Amino acid sequence: MSYEPEDFLRRRASFHTPLRYEPTGTKREGRPEYRLLEEFSYEIGGFGSGWFIHVPAGFVTDFASIPYGFRGVLPPNGPWGKAAVVHDYMYEIYQSGSSGAHP
Repeated sequence: MSYEPEDFLRRRASFHTPLRYEPTGTKREGRPEYRLLEEFSYEIGGFGSGWFIHVPAGFVTDFASIPYGFRGVLPPNGPWGKAAVVHDYMYEIYQSGSSGAHP
């Protein structure tokens, strides 16, 4: 079996849609909240797996929980913002007992 670097890049999990959001004007535990303007999708297991997490438009997130003193250097919606939205959504559906991952 041979390994080609392109295979890894083709098969890794990936975000399929841009992340578009707006501030809600509210805060959660002192952190600003944002509302998704469009559905946001993440493919699990690699490109072409057919398994997605779809975060619906209107979902409210506070992005990453960065301590206040570090937000100037590490903004909550930095490069990890997409992963933070998926995390918040999965946490919310876990708490509610529903399933958000489906083929």
